[in-house]
Amino acid sequence: MFISVANPAPLYGTTKFPNGSSRPGADLYTNSVVALDGQTGKRIWSQQALPHDVRDYDLMIPAILATLPIGGVDTEVVLVAGKMGKAFAYRADNGQRLWTTSVGRHLHDTGPITKKAETIFPGDFGGVETPMAFASGLLFVPWLDLSIQASATGPATSIKGSAGAFQKGRGGLTAINAATGQIAWQHKLASMDFGAATVANDVVFTSDYAGTLYAFDTQTGKTLWTQKTPAGINAFPAVDGDTLLVGSAAAGFTKNPKFQLIAYSLS
Repeated sequence: MFISVANPAPLYGTTKFPNGSSRPGADLYTNSVVALDGQTGKRIWSQQALPHDVRDYDLMIPAILATLPIGGVDTEVVLVAGKMGKAFAYRADNGQRLWTTSVGRHLHDTGPITKKAETIFPGDFGGVETPMAFASGLLFVPWLDLSIQASATGPATSIKGSAGAFQKGRGGLTAINAATGQIAWQHKLASMDFGAATVANDVVFTSDYAGTLYAFDTQTGKTLWTQKTPAGINAFPAVDGDTLLVGSAAAGFTKNPKFQLIAYSLS
């Protein structure tokens, strides 16, 4: 059993305890992937992607298991990602890290935060927020950038619930060679990608908060089609047989959004 674990608290810090100094050390097992024996619950191994997190950079995306050619040998691999805007690959048997690949924009996102507020990317509402997908040796990673101003004692402003702040966010979908960690192709989107990645045959689907649905060729990244929906999207496209189901029911940026469940034919 492979468990993705979120951040420690309090975040980011306080006047008395800047940079999370009230919880010194690495704060195991936060921001980690933990492998447990499924029969006994005994911990087999763990890998911490980000020790002593002070930016709310959870490693919370559900793990994907895949068998990949590593050094010419078929190897079971665990693929995970999180809000730090990075995807990781580990050997399933012993937790050895195979690669780390960054997606989206990164600025002032490592180490202690300064006493004076600074701009941080991908931000505590950014990075990889929704599930990835895997097909034909490629890992499809949805991501978003939404900066935040923060200092060692906490955020300077709150972005949560702010439609104006959400309009400034951007997103994207990156296809990564799951065996090597190299980027195969990438699309930057005009709005934040809360739409996960969903694969059907040789097409990967995602969406953005502005309400646009995207279909890309899995191998080449070619845009096959896009569709503007009548509201924003922060749900995951789902496939049932020859039908693609999309919940267009977020506020988005439309003046008068029309909340709908939309079915598209894939045949």
